[in-house]
Amino acid sequence: MNEPQRSAHNALRNWLLLGLLLYLLALIFLREYLNVISILLDLTLLLLLYIGWVFFFSQFLLPVQGVSNRLQIFSRLLSFWSRGPVIFVENGIPRERAGEEQRRGPGVLWLDSASGGVIRNQLAFVRPIGPGVHFTKAGEYPAGFVDLHAQIHTIGPSAREDPFKLADEAIQKKRQITSAYTRDGLEVVPMITVVFKIDAEPARGNRPGSRFGYHPESVLRAIRGEGIEVQVRGEGPRRVRWNQLPALLAADLWREYLGKFTLDECFQMREWELPLPPSPPPPRLDQTTRYYRPIQVHLPRRGLSGAFAEVLHLINRTLENALAAYLETYRPPASEDTVAVPQPSAAIQRFHETALQMIRRMILWRLQFPKVPELDNHGRYTGRLQSSPEFLLLHERGLRVRAVNIGYLHFPENIRQGLIQSWSANWLQRAKAERQQVEHQRAIRQVQGQEKALLEYSLRLSRDLERLKETNKLIRADDLLRCLLHRSRRELQREIALQQRTASEIAQMDEILQWLESNP
Repeated sequence: MNEPQRSAHNALRNWLLLGLLLYLLALIFLREYLNVISILLDLTLLLLLYIGWVFFFSQFLLPVQGVSNRLQIFSRLLSFWSRGPVIFVENGIPRERAGEEQRRGPGVLWLDSASGGVIRNQLAFVRPIGPGVHFTKAGEYPAGFVDLHAQIHTIGPSAREDPFKLADEAIQKKRQITSAYTRDGLEVVPMITVVFKIDAEPARGNRPGSRFGYHPESVLRAIRGEGIEVQVRGEGPRRVRWNQLPALLAADLWREYLGKFTLDECFQMREWELPLPPSPPPPRLDQTTRYYRPIQVHLPRRGLSGAFAEVLHLINRTLENALAAYLETYRPPASEDTVAVPQPSAAIQRFHETALQMIRRMILWRLQFPKVPELDNHGRYTGRLQSSPEFLLLHERGLRVRAVNIGYLHFPENIRQGLIQSWSANWLQRAKAERQQVEHQRAIRQVQGQEKALLEYSLRLSRDLERLKETNKLIRADDLLRCLLHRSRRELQREIALQQRTASEIAQMDEILQWLESNP
């Protein structure tokens, strides 16, 4: 028997002894007014009233529907001293009294809309649970909980924690997690941030469900994949949480790809020609529909007709639920159910990036796609696609990565000073190259904008010509010119900026229109 159950049994024993003592005192001092029959009747009435009031107040404790759920609450109140865990979970964090998870009797778990979890026993995982109220049986207890929000996990030293200057033990531990070496043997220590969540898309449109996304298979895989780190420098075994895996995989990929480039290549712009990875399997859709049932209020009916109407209502509701379950299983996916996954083009894509930016891109691809372009030991594309075991591992754990960021690079002091001197000597050349690139992009945007403006202007002018054509009259050249001039004049006067810049053109149009009116 564990400590919480032992304390509960001790408290129950104390209350029973106190009740027995009071009962004996009542028999001694009130024996002239009491007899056996009255005592038995009073005890029976007391027991019935106690059970009735417990049943009554149990209906208002938790937001549940249905007779079976209400009876579950009632039974757990009656067996309160031998109950199991009673836990409220908010954003994946259990709100509980000390020792609740060690209880093994029938219990209650209440999860908010941003939480999921798994129930287990001594032998195996029993079932995953999502948002709502759940009841555990004797011998069952929570194996773990997950937060359905998007998770942001950061590893490595921050901007103010320079591991090459500070000898603090905590900072040196962070250094070991993300430390990597370039191809020319120089150490680089970054801070790596990974954004990810449980592999489940939120409920879309008017569909009921969690707006954070819940899928039982993803939650079960996440909790089932947690491990135990046995040796932690004398601290004993430590639980490896489900949300620690993506950042650790990103750190391993950082070491792999940084070793393909030299330190100078990491900061040099170059052209990359790579194919986009094949599309991954679509995210799992939310499955919390059954936890969100609308409460319907019906007016009370009296008499035989009212009872008959209630029976018909019960039959119709049962048939509607069965039909909804059937359609939910066999219907084709609707537009709000499907998750759009961009289809990559088979053509080679060009990227104008530094090697450091390409490393970040390759890490993200390795965590998001089953196959990615393969780079050789010198960072060159080999023309083949390689499989991504990191993506497969995350998929098996029910996780999906959204973004990866690598920043706050730390270098040894001599390397840092060398980079500063190199940047100081070459800043003008780099600034000119970047200016040429910006001007090139600006010229392209300007041409595209001019083409779009001409197209829109032509479409607006053609509207009046279409109306002129619909009159079924003979269109003369002066009518056509007059129509174009009126429309052009209105378009120029509509925009204040154009009106100020084209004042002379508007005046010339007015003169031409006056000449057309005076010479029909």
